[in-house]
Amino acid sequence: MRKPRRSKLRIMVDILEVIRSSGGARITELMRDANMPYDRLMKYLRELEDKGLIVKRGNVYHLTAKGVKFLEEFDRIKKFFDAFGIEI
Repeated sequence: MRKPRRSKLRIMVDILEVIRSSGGARITELMRDANMPYDRLMKYLRELEDKGLIVKRGNVYHLTAKGVKFLEEFDRIKKFFDAFGIEI
């Protein structure tokens, strides 16, 4: 049986969580841990940079303060939905 497809929001959160958990992440680590091919990952990274959630320093992506706040709020909302048995 196939796993359900991830939403755009879920993919973005997965990428941000990889960056948060490692304190910064390179492309290879993001591809592996967020389970994404290079071309799709690059599109998401550009969008996350445009939204001000991440910043690239050298070859490493880091969360901005806005990115940290986004993940904190997402975690709070996820707990709320989990309490009602709703998946995001």
